[in-house]
Amino acid sequence: MFQNPFFLSLVTAIGFGGWPLVARAIGIPPFGIAVILSIGTVAAVTAVGPLMFTWDTVSRKMVYIGLIAGAINGVSFLAYSRLVSSTEWDISTYVPIATALMLIIPVIGGPLFLNETLTMNKVVGTISILIGVYLIR
Repeated sequence: MFQNPFFLSLVTAIGFGGWPLVARAIGIPPFGIAVILSIGTVAAVTAVGPLMFTWDTVSRKMVYIGLIAGAINGVSFLAYSRLVSSTEWDISTYVPIATALMLIIPVIGGPLFLNETLTMNKVVGTISILIGVYLIR
């Protein structure tokens, strides 16, 4: 189950797509969202993480780079929390735009930094995402 990429994609979509709706519905302010969700995240990762990987494959360099990535994620999470909590913006507009733009980063970064193949399907998909962002705004 935890090795199936489609299952993991579904869990990711439900979690990342659902929590903003819950947070907005109950009115948690941006910093509160960041803190409360971070605590919940640590609890879930601590409970479920050992089912998915072991620490024996993690090097010191990976930990340092992971901490930098975590700091970047933290800043992004605060910005995202502001999008989610602010009633002055439609959650149904800006959360999907942020999510759509997040999809483009790995499509571009994979080929640039990880020697992945940039296929025509990925190019067409990226263009489709950008058209969707334009239309949803």
